[in-house]
Amino acid sequence: MTDHTPRPFDVDSLPQGLLIGGRWLPATGGATFPVENPVTGEPVARVADAGTTDALDVLGTAVGAQPQWAATSPRRRPSRAGGVGSSRVSA
Repeated sequence: MTDHTPRPFDVDSLPQGLLIGGRWLPATGGATFPVENPVTGEPVARVADAGTTDALDVLGTAVGAQPQWAATSPRRRPSRAGGVGSSRVSA
């Protein structure tokens, strides 16, 4: 039988910024907003509150990365995209 007991973790150890260009960055101006436990309504963390400037930074980064992504073979893309997930976990 599979154990479905959730494992506790430290929310403060999770990244709370914006992942832009492979780096975790705060929102422009340092804006944040609370993330609440849906059961209790209690705040559990604060995360970056992206604004227009942040969105334009993300767009510019994506546009800049697109030629390299387009040149990446379909066979290689999963391993390249997988690196994003591992950077999230280790951040």
